[in-house]
Amino acid sequence: MVFWLRSPKFLLWTINSRKVVGSCWVAGRRCQRCHTGQASATETPVGEEASYPLYPGHIPTSPLQKALLTVGSAFMALYDPYRHDMVAVLGETTGSLALQKLRERMRNDPEGHQILQERPRIRLSTLDITGLRALPEGTFGREYVRFLDDNRVSPDTRMPTKFVDDEELAYVVQRYREVHDLMHTLLGMPTNMLGRVRRLVRLPRRICERAL
Repeated sequence: MVFWLRSPKFLLWTINSRKVVGSCWVAGRRCQRCHTGQASATETPVGEEASYPLYPGHIPTSPLQKALLTVGSAFMALYDPYRHDMVAVLGETTGSLALQKLRERMRNDPEGHQILQERPRIRLSTLDITGLRALPEGTFGREYVRFLDDNRVSPDTRMPTKFVDDEELAYVVQRYREVHDLMHTLLGMPTNMLGRVRRLVRLPRRICERAL
């Protein structure tokens, strides 16, 4: 059982090895609706969950499929807490309400609203890593690069969003993942379980101290 749950695509394989569930790939052929990226008004009523990709990498899933993904990813995350891909899938399939609240807070904040409009990305292609390395010791940029080097990660190693059935919410998830390492750097927290818990406790305190 553990073998089949090692990939986020385990559900898609178990239902049909020739069919990617939630998309329109059947026996290696793609339907015209997905090829054009549009659906007719008669095929997709207003308010009905989309059955075609909404953004690059999106895998549409039904409520039942999301439930199976939730159970499988939760099992694997408990079995191996270092499976960040399973933690990512679990967050996407269970965090709908939290993501909607986060989006509303961003919309109600001028800076957050601007981020949603421009949708900037934190990636190696958008960062001047050489310039950050040249910053003085103790600066945020220099410490951020040090954190990436010490943990052998980069912004590009974050899992892309796949199972969120809303394009804007998918960006919110991606943004959260890309600023994750910034929070670790800012708070000086390690990447182990204790560090993650302490990060959640110390973040509000740090914000209050900076506000004062």
